[in-house]
Amino acid sequence: MLLRDEMPLCQCILTPASKRFAFMQPDDWQIGLVYTAPEYRGQGIGRIMVEEILRERGESGSYWWLTEDENVPSRRLAESTLFVHVGEAVRRRGLSGVPYFEIGKVA
Repeated sequence: MLLRDEMPLCQCILTPASKRFAFMQPDDWQIGLVYTAPEYRGQGIGRIMVEEILRERGESGSYWWLTEDENVPSRRLAESTLFVHVGEAVRRRGLSGVPYFEIGKVA
């Protein structure tokens, strides 16, 4: 999280691979919940934050950025940090009722 005068400018989380994402390997990571305060959007703050997280973590495993097609700002940010669109995730329900995701349509 990036702060200015104790107010959040931008945030995101980095979480380890989850069984809900069957396409992820055990040493993979997911970048998610990326958010920039409206008054700071378009200034590159989100890109700087994501690049710094990737730099700090290094190259252990792969990084996944899951976003919905209609979330154009998130897709642009992912592409600006060199993420590659590999396909569309499809939500499924397991036998226990817990949702999981598969890559349904490969790009």
